[in-house]
Amino acid sequence: MTDAAQSIANNLTAFAPGQNSTIGSQQFRNLSLSAHNIVPSLVSAAGTNLATATVLTAHSNIVTVCASGAGVVARSDFSVVYNRASNAVLVYPYASGAQFESYGNGNPVSIPVGGKAEIYMTSPTQGYVG
Repeated sequence: MTDAAQSIANNLTAFAPGQNSTIGSQQFRNLSLSAHNIVPSLVSAAGTNLATATVLTAHSNIVTVCASGAGVVARSDFSVVYNRASNAVLVYPYASGAQFESYGNGNPVSIPVGGKAEIYMTSPTQGYVG
């Protein structure tokens, strides 16, 4: 990102009904990237830990195959995961030094059958699940 774009991103203010909110450069980057990768990928979850789970390459993902205890690894910016498999899907942070919410470094979140999770990394070590 150029210095000018970074400056704009750092100072960009979005207006929602009844409130003002400022988004930072990481959120601006995530928003920009989402416009370029909107077609979901069909994914088979594999592996039972961060080192062996299927690595997600798209921002939007539909898991159609998942053995019990299997999982996927989220991207370093944001990932949307739809679970259409017959088992819960474990979603791991992209690196062992990263965590979702306060679950601890490298620990997964579980998406139930038929569920969806939006995962946003707000820094290299911290992400949130919505």
